Amino acid sequence: MWDAKDEIEVLSYYDHTMKGKSEKTCVIDISFIDTTAVHLVRDVNGLPFVPISYVVLQKLEEWAAPFAKTSSTARRAVADVIQALLKIVFLSDDLDTEPLCPPLWDASRERVQRFVSESSGSVATWKKLGFDLEPPVAKTVSPPSPIRSSEPPQIVYSSEVLSETEGQQLPPISNPTRTQMVMMAAKDSVLLLHECGWRSAIFGGLACFLYGNTRPPNVCLLLTLLRQGSQPVQDVDLLVLVSPESTVTAEELKQNLVILDPYHFFTTPSKDPLASYHILWYRLTNDPVQNAKTSCKIDLLLPGVMNLPNMPPSLIHWDEGLPLVPFSLLLLQKLQAWDDHRKSKDPIKWQRQRTDMEDLDGLTGLSALELLKSSQPWSDATLFNLEFQKLTKERVINYCASFPRSVPIWTSIGFKI
Repeated sequence: MWDAKDEIEVLSYYDHTMKGKSEKTCVIDISFIDTTAVHLVRDVNGLPFVPISYVVLQKLEEWAAPFAKTSSTARRAVADVIQALLKIVFLSDDLDTEPLCPPLWDASRERVQRFVSESSGSVATWKKLGFDLEPPVAKTVSPPSPIRSSEPPQIVYSSEVLSETEGQQLPPISNPTRTQMVMMAAKDSVLLLHECGWRSAIFGGLACFLYGNTRPPNVCLLLTLLRQGSQPVQDVDLLVLVSPESTVTAEELKQNLVILDPYHFFTTPSKDPLASYHILWYRLTNDPVQNAKTSCKIDLLLPGVMNLPNMPPSLIHWDEGLPLVPFSLLLLQKLQAWDDHRKSKDPIKWQRQRTDMEDLDGLTGLSALELLKSSQPWSDATLFNLEFQKLTKERVINYCASFPRSVPIWTSIGFKI
């Protein structure tokens, strides 16, 4: 058969016994391997099979093909196949580590390093295949002024966890609950950012929970997604405080966490083929293929994103050994989330407005709201820029229109309806 597109001859097998519209032709690819390790070929049901390690490296070669020859979608599909094969390798007790094709094995060293840099969760399995991986080099980050003794101390809990897992690479909690997973991911993230010289503060669902909201982080969203057969998203939202002249990016901060603790932290590419950012995850199991059930997503945001302020560390509120944004900022950020989600055309994001509403309902019933009745800090430029102040007034009006019973609460803390 002649393939006009690639201008090559293709060997095909045609089955004359098949009838109807079923596919009758099978393309046969023949590869030549210069090897003396023919003993690695196994007989399975009368057919010769190459070892799985060779299949992995073949797929890795396909994944590493020039981007111009491989679409983002196709490359991601190959990466998924590699991850599935690596899981089989990880669980295999009789693995042949001797290379069937030494030249391919040698050429795979650099490819493995590249693959691991995009999916560090597979490090242990590549080592099982005999690849000695070199740790990536962290980009030097210029820290802000030294942390003074008058400021809150470092978190002791996280350092204990890290020292216990060093060398063992075991999850610190056996069968952790959802809330334990989120809390541990938050504590270790804050600790490592602190070691890099960066202060951070938690906002979002976890901050609501720590301030006293009765809804555990992401529970409402979890129930909604489970009904739809989707994986639950478990995340920690962290505002990283930087000096005004800093040029550090969120991607650099993510990479530093991966370098400091490559067992617990790893990144994956965005599902958007046009996006250049990576998603940071915190691992809690030894499974070589990680997902939302076995890992917790960490969102690192810099001041300016989502109108988040570059507030002084003195405004951080500490609870359960974790730094939280001020209650007033958390309240208005939740209101912003509700407004953004109700306007979203994405069905999943649109459904999150219910979770935001329940968080707002819970926050406005906490004792912390009593302080806002007297302080009414809504014009404080340290926390709220002018554009955010304007948008907040509009959002409060829209929220009260949707939930009239909340009018007395918002008016009591200084908003005009």
